Amino acid sequence: MGFRVARRIRFAVLRSAGEGPEVKYSDEIRERAHPKEAGLLILVSTANLTAERVGADAAPNATPAPAGTGADSPSVRGLIVERLNRWLNGMEGGVSDGVLKKWGITADGRPESPIYELGLSFIRHTRQSALALDPQIPLLVRQRDLNHNDTNAQFAYQHRLAENHEALLRKIGEGKLCGGGAKWLADLLGDNTAGFSEGSPTVMTPRWRSLVQNNPLFLQLNRVPCGLCVLPKGPGGCTEFLNCTGAEEGGCPCFVVDSDDARMLSELDRKASTERRRQLESATAGRTVQAGKHEVQARRAEALRDEALRRASAEMVAELRRLQDEMDEEDMWGED
Repeated sequence: MGFRVARRIRFAVLRSAGEGPEVKYSDEIRERAHPKEAGLLILVSTANLTAERVGADAAPNATPAPAGTGADSPSVRGLIVERLNRWLNGMEGGVSDGVLKKWGITADGRPESPIYELGLSFIRHTRQSALALDPQIPLLVRQRDLNHNDTNAQFAYQHRLAENHEALLRKIGEGKLCGGGAKWLADLLGDNTAGFSEGSPTVMTPRWRSLVQNNPLFLQLNRVPCGLCVLPKGPGGCTEFLNCTGAEEGGCPCFVVDSDDARMLSELDRKASTERRRQLESATAGRTVQAGKHEVQARRAEALRDEALRRASAEMVAELRRLQDEMDEEDMWGED
């Protein structure tokens, strides 16, 4: 029961996050916060019904009153542990009810049973497990979400390694992933559809494979330009300076492209076009060596793009064309 409750609350909070690679909250009130608190992860205020009794007692469809100015302006401050616990579970002595009681959520789901009390530690574990499944959220953002100084601390809170494995195996089996990292993942996760030739050595011994499979540090998918990085410990340990598409033929050995992601395909197509344009510009200017380097980068990016498009569905190709039209229109307005 507790897991279902945590999922409900977790998704309610996640819906307030902004789009993009960073997790953001309370953007509508952030500019009113004190400079010392403006950078905190979560801010609360009566202005958006997230603080004080006015927020706790507000109806689900309530509309915040217009914000005042000066002395009448609602206060904006960071959400601390005590306030979050009070919002969830209420105050001792029944002075104020928590949302779990207002929603009628009980320990076993029966109306007559005691109200479920949700621990903050459980929230942190389930929330981190959800964030770990999203490759758009980098390691540093997950660390800040926990308010820890060490990026490795988050792995004690993430319990979705099996789901990560299953999702990866499904995509590999369906042929949706391409790039140098796809074969490495296939061998690591035990998939036999990667197309190894007879006599080729395996990537690692059974002992090392077992160690890596059970260590989430080695299977964190991180969003990078044009694709995903499967490098252990993330892009921060990259020795190729994030030259993902051009490190070698077929791309970096720890780089994969998801052909089911139209935005990823769009970035890859733009990367190939940019490198080809730079090659022509360098050649026109008489910079032969530079032109040769851009030609290699363009050829490798184009090979990855063509392979990803070959694996993509017709719907995904149509979505890619739509994104390209939007970007071309934005570029046109930018030039004006």
